[in-house]
Amino acid sequence: ALLRRGRADVETTAALAIVARRVRDQVEQHLGRRLFGAAAARVTVEVDGHQGDAAILARRQGARAVAEARQEEALALHRALGDERGVAASLSNLALLALDRGDLPRAMALAEEALLVCEDGKSPHVSGFALNNLGRAVLLQGDHERATRLAEESLSIFREIGHEAGAAQALETLGDVARDRGDWQQAAARYEEALARWRRPGHRYGAAETLVKLGDLAWRDDRPDQAATLLDEG
Repeated sequence: ALLRRGRADVETTAALAIVARRVRDQVEQHLGRRLFGAAAARVTVEVDGHQGDAAILARRQGARAVAEARQEEALALHRALGDERGVAASLSNLALLALDRGDLPRAMALAEEALLVCEDGKSPHVSGFALNNLGRAVLLQGDHERATRLAEESLSIFREIGHEAGAAQALETLGDVARDRGDWQQAAARYEEALARWRRPGHRYGAAETLVKLGDLAWRDDRPDQAATLLDEG
């Protein structure tokens, strides 16, 4: 809750996750593993969720090494539980972190592994993020056609399940493809649609990134006043 309201930092979020894990361990020890059963799995997934939150926040604050460590912890917990959905989500998040570092081969390998894990269709939103992350990686390699196909497939999934933030990310990738091709009008249209979707659920971080991209386009198009307005808002 603190994270969603923008009131937590990396250390606080990680500390809460550690406390939650210790409580889980104490309850498991008290009840015994056989009695604990599914309850242990549920609590562990919640703990892992906090580890994932810490990773997301760390990435936003530029602490990518911390983010990767938290996400690796999350992946290990999911693997131990046999939670395929959690494994796929963690792999997709690690792919995004690899993209941040410019490690395209690792990003592609992680995203492709995530897609294999969730190919049964039970976690469409995880597939959507993995497809988009893979699309971003191949875009950085200059493969505009494949990047477009992957981002459009991702967008189709997110539209079908009504996932606004996921759709916004896929639209941003399509905007990046258009921008790299020099089609600034198409890029701006994609970014505008992404911005509208970011704003619906109140994702300020995503909206900020898109505003910066729109500001960059306005600057390239010799609209300095509009560029300044967009960049200031971002």
